[in-house]
Amino acid sequence: KDDARATSLYTRACEGGYMTGCFNLALLYEEGKGVLKDEARAASLYSRACEGGYMTGCFNLGVLYEVGKGVAKDDAHAATLYGRACEGGKMAACFNLALLYVDGKGVAKDKSRAHSLFKRACSGGYEPACLGR
Repeated sequence: KDDARATSLYTRACEGGYMTGCFNLALLYEEGKGVLKDEARAASLYSRACEGGYMTGCFNLGVLYEVGKGVAKDDAHAATLYGRACEGGKMAACFNLALLYVDGKGVAKDKSRAHSLFKRACSGGYEPACLGR
């Protein structure tokens, strides 16, 4: 295991337009593995991955906005990112978006919409969404 070497390779991949490289590099910055921990840099790299169509980047960036880690807390922006990732097939994002609808965080409270998103996430194989809320 060599996080510093991984950082170098992921940087090269990201600079070459490979969005999984950007995402993996973001993980290293978020966790401080092989690089100094830099949550703002992680957010920037997740954003790049998201804009490049890598839906897990959108999801992780949404989480950062929801908790205010590396970026200013912004539930509405988190909801937008979760929505994009959900539409892109990331079922954990559908689940997180459903939770925002349940609580009315960043979106208008809408239990019907939340139920629909829980159902979608469950049908898509995201087991926590199947527990019934």
